[in-house]
Amino acid sequence: MRAHSAFLCSVLTTVVTWILPEPGQAMREYVALRLTQPHFANARSMRNALDRARLRQASRLVAAPGLAVDRDALMTIEAADIRASRVFGAPPARDPAEEATC
Repeated sequence: MRAHSAFLCSVLTTVVTWILPEPGQAMREYVALRLTQPHFANARSMRNALDRARLRQASRLVAAPGLAVDRDALMTIEAADIRASRVFGAPPARDPAEEATC
């Protein structure tokens, strides 16, 4: 699973360098946590994560009173935008083998 996480991080870094020049530790932690949760869908999950980070970035920029929003601010997703994900606050995933079947 660790190799899978490293691969996803490398793909994500390559694809989104124009959005997030340095994905950094926050994105690596996000990928590692997300891999352990149910309904992980590889690239689709990562795309959804970026879409949500962009929405959090937009909310952050709109909520900042008096902030002059320039081109760089519009193009930069910060670690806080990623860490605001519920993935960081979610309880550990349950083992599917432990769940009851119908």
